[in-house]
Amino acid sequence: MNGQSTIVKGFAALPGQATAVYTSSGLDHYRHSDWLGSARLTSSPSRAYISSVAYAPFGENYAQSGTADFSFTGQNSDTASGDYDFLYREYSNQGRWASPDPAGLAAVNPSFPQSWNRYAYVQNNPLALTDPLGLVCYHIVTDDHGNSTTVPDWNKDDDAACKAAYGSNAIWIDPVDTTVVVNGDDNNGPNGLAPGCADYFVNGFYAGSTCGNSSGGNFKPAVAYTFSLVVPLYFGFGPAVTISYVPSQNLFCGGGGGGVSLGHSVSMGPVLVDANHTKDILGGASVSGGYNSTPYQGAQGSMNTSGSTGGYSFGIPGFSGSVTYSGCHNF
Repeated sequence: MNGQSTIVKGFAALPGQATAVYTSSGLDHYRHSDWLGSARLTSSPSRAYISSVAYAPFGENYAQSGTADFSFTGQNSDTASGDYDFLYREYSNQGRWASPDPAGLAAVNPSFPQSWNRYAYVQNNPLALTDPLGLVCYHIVTDDHGNSTTVPDWNKDDDAACKAAYGSNAIWIDPVDTTVVVNGDDNNGPNGLAPGCADYFVNGFYAGSTCGNSSGGNFKPAVAYTFSLVVPLYFGFGPAVTISYVPSQNLFCGGGGGGVSLGHSVSMGPVLVDANHTKDILGGASVSGGYNSTPYQGAQGSMNTSGSTGGYSFGIPGFSGSVTYSGCHNF
């Protein structure tokens, strides 16, 4: 907008990954995008050809014909020439962001070295990943051969709408940094993936796969809301309490134990858990940990012999860890 009343440019999403682009004079042209959302072709309202362009893996444009309207993975290029306006950062198509990941160390997975680079675009894997950053509804579809695939629906913008459309097994999450890799072995998760499967990474931490993997697992995602508290008494050590609730299963788990706190005593927020083994993973003896770089940017997770959880964390900046024993009950 120019001021509060004059439009400079407006965008309206259309079926088939097309976009109608408006200016102050009205409908100006249409953008037609590829499978990543990058605009490859523009046409006039009278359906005449205007321009075309191609994109290299990291967004560099080439093979341009006519006056192209650049849009890489659906992000516009209006603020500065050569830059794309992502939601939280500017991207300059060189495989690097101009500023570091705002999630800080919460986006880091210690077992995956590539995640330590907070300037790298989509973990240097632009052919398989994009970074849309928004509200995502994930649901699972099954083909005629019984293979499951996780599919995002960007139009379902809350948990109720997600579940109303796709059932109680659908999940809606909006963490700081979520990556879902679909189709093929992305080599980032601990298990190789068959075609049609998906790896989950929440805040940089591997959270499981949606279908058969090399260990014979069958990860079915569910969201658990967790609360962990460590009360430091002597040198950071003290009693610990953990509480979890899984709305899709109406399951409540709670327990206690001991832990250590280093400037951080509370973690809470959504985590992903395997719905096939929810009680086993959230119950029994577990080792848990949490980290927050700021009160609103952090990661938490737990693990035991049955599996692990991982996800976003609200909490006091710092680190905490605990060993607890919990019981679970359906209501």
